[in-house]
Amino acid sequence: MPPFKRPQRSVFGIVVAGLFLLFGIPVWSQTLQIATEEFPPYNYRDNGQITGMSTEVVLAACKAVDLPTEINVYPWARTYEIAQTEPNTLIFSIARSPGREKRFQWAGTVAPAQSCLFALRSRTDIRIDTLAEARKYYIITQLKGWIAQVLLKQEFVEGKHFFGITSADRAYLMLRTGRGDLLGYPELVMYHVVKNTGLKPERAVRKVYCFKDGLQLYAAFSLNTPRKVVERFQTGLQVIKSDGTYQIILEKYLK
Repeated sequence: MPPFKRPQRSVFGIVVAGLFLLFGIPVWSQTLQIATEEFPPYNYRDNGQITGMSTEVVLAACKAVDLPTEINVYPWARTYEIAQTEPNTLIFSIARSPGREKRFQWAGTVAPAQSCLFALRSRTDIRIDTLAEARKYYIITQLKGWIAQVLLKQEFVEGKHFFGITSADRAYLMLRTGRGDLLGYPELVMYHVVKNTGLKPERAVRKVYCFKDGLQLYAAFSLNTPRKVVERFQTGLQVIKSDGTYQIILEKYLK
């Protein structure tokens, strides 16, 4: 990949930010509660600091419109519950699906993701041409995540065909110790986890099936968050996507 050049700050971004600060919504005095999970490299703790591709995007968008925030990491099931019940709450990185559509106020995309089923490179016996053929194997994936939803929709049975787990690191350990045949996660998450074990991803695992739909990860708000807060965040997201900040963050993690 050629060296990434920092794009010039666009006139549009400057104008939007300037007009927003001069004539837009008054400064929001309440702190926006942000709930996320350990999902590297999109969102994770590093030496006590919550960081990652999606984290940087969300915080940059909030900073662009002076939206005060407090961010916390929980297990995914808890994060999902908080974002459906607590006011003034934002959740990320969350995949958008028909089953989730009416549960949140969707604010915009924060990161791309390609999700696949992975096998250990030593498992040369595993060959899959269609998702239906994966029923022959036991799949480990994120608990109540997007892949789990897809599997259920395709009549996979939880406990029989797949198992949900809260940690990608634990999921990979299960795969390595023979407690599953396939691991279903976004590609960047899988490679990050493998690298953390000191192995090279291309030598440790291989993709045996990739989901055809290009997955986008979103930021979304609880239904009882004021609409003006959602719109304020959307303005910030628009600013950083226009002035080059968003692309810079993505390139940092994709290189």
